[in-house]
Amino acid sequence: MCPFHNFITIILVLTVTVIIFSDKGTAMIHLPCKRCATIQECNADPPQLCVFGENRDYCNRRVCSKGPGEKCGDRFNILGTCGEGLWCSNKDNRCHGCYIPTMACYPDD
Repeated sequence: MCPFHNFITIILVLTVTVIIFSDKGTAMIHLPCKRCATIQECNADPPQLCVFGENRDYCNRRVCSKGPGEKCGDRFNILGTCGEGLWCSNKDNRCHGCYIPTMACYPDD
């Protein structure tokens, strides 16, 4: 390989690295989060009563867990995380199993 091609290869690798690790680059590969201004903000109660418990979202905020048959998962768990005793199926992105405290189940057979 000639020196010119080596130089171009190095420049391309450095450019891609800078883009990936810059703020704009991370927005392309990560879910953008508004950082919590305080610990209290990240620990604030979710806006509604959480019937199936609580989890933390990708941005580390408290959110309600999903219940039996509810949509869940996807990239960065953007659709939510399942409650205790449930798991998110990759086939239909729904919470399967039984929610332990109430034994509410999906599929309900």
